[in-house]
Amino acid sequence: MNQSWNGFTAAITQNFSNITLPEGDYIWNVWCNDTTNNANFSAANYTFRIDNTGPGVNLQNPVDYENSTTASVTFTYQVSDPSSISTCSLYINQTLNSSSSSISKDTNQTFTATLFNDEYEWYVNCTDSAGNTNNSETRYLTQTCTESWSCGSWSACSGGTQTRTCTDANNCLAQANKPLESQSCSDGGSTGGGGGGSSGGTSGASGGVSETVSLATGGGAGETKTVEFSKDVAVTELAITFQNEVSQASITVEKLTSKPTETTTPSGTTYYYLKIDKSLKDEDIKDAKLKFKVEKTWLTSKGFLAEEVVLKRFVKSWETLPTKQLKKDANYVYYEAQTSGFSYFAITAEKKPVPKVEPVEEKEEPTPQAPVEKPAEQITTPQPKNWWTKLGMLWIIIGILALIGLGMGGYRLSGTTIRKMLQAGSSRNEEQQRTPPKT
Repeated sequence: MNQSWNGFTAAITQNFSNITLPEGDYIWNVWCNDTTNNANFSAANYTFRIDNTGPGVNLQNPVDYENSTTASVTFTYQVSDPSSISTCSLYINQTLNSSSSSISKDTNQTFTATLFNDEYEWYVNCTDSAGNTNNSETRYLTQTCTESWSCGSWSACSGGTQTRTCTDANNCLAQANKPLESQSCSDGGSTGGGGGGSSGGTSGASGGVSETVSLATGGGAGETKTVEFSKDVAVTELAITFQNEVSQASITVEKLTSKPTETTTPSGTTYYYLKIDKSLKDEDIKDAKLKFKVEKTWLTSKGFLAEEVVLKRFVKSWETLPTKQLKKDANYVYYEAQTSGFSYFAITAEKKPVPKVEPVEEKEEPTPQAPVEKPAEQITTPQPKNWWTKLGMLWIIIGILALIGLGMGGYRLSGTTIRKMLQAGSSRNEEQQRTPPKT
């Protein structure tokens, strides 16, 4: 007996609560008796399970750090749990790859995935019917699928083109070494036989260094995924924005050592030709940004400035892509260009035209005139009126008249004497006028 209770009311739902039990399976029933000692159990027993632990998930294959050489990889695991299993899911590089809800416990279960050549980490997650979840250990896998191509015969020349079909016996997702499936021809030209092997993916140009990178989990519409290149392929990084949702993708960049025969010669001086292949459809690509680098020594030897480098793409003819300089280090100048698709590219440098300078008619500037100085105003200092001088002359005249009167009275002055007296008075007056008055 776990619990008992008195005072139940007949014909309504009653509960037993606050029961703590460990994990496990249980059978339960209820016994009741009435006041007249009539007793009975429920007509049937019931069972329940308490499960707070996630499933046990054990990986079987591939073994940790296995090197897989086929495109399709089978992942095997087992799951155990007291409860039934609701779902199990395969995660590759922390991203959900596939799920299954039809799970048998304690027996091998599998997922299958097709992978590009790359390094991966993977694990399996399972959830039981009680809602408990658990992850397996994480294992590592290297995918090195080797392409093995064989091609059919070339078709008859039609419209200047021949075609054929090539298949990879190993079904590798990467197509870096896929032979040409079309070529230029002259009507009535050769319809050469098929054959296996690899063309190096150079499409008529001398092959150089190539590198394939993959997006194992693809991306959603409008999402941008970025991949980096470690080999010397001139391209350092590629960011792709998807127009439509894609499940997987691979990008191969090859640095060519000569001009592809399918293209014309671009204007300017070419640093390198590139070929970029992809497993995507053109309509799945919204746009892409491509980062690349150019050696400073090449620019110097060719006499170009860093800002004279542009990336061009061949689409029936060479098209100049929007290109901008990002940075410099001791050896390289780094750039970014925007493209709407992939095909052949050329990293080129071209002298910018010197802007034509229109001659400017020189207008004779008027000679500034020196300011005309106004003549200084003559300031006339008023001379003081020498009233005393004039008064002195008056007294002299009066004195002469007096003397004349005296002469008439008995004393006579000669004319010479009078003239001398007048001259003396006049000389004194002139001298006083020449001498400025004291202030």
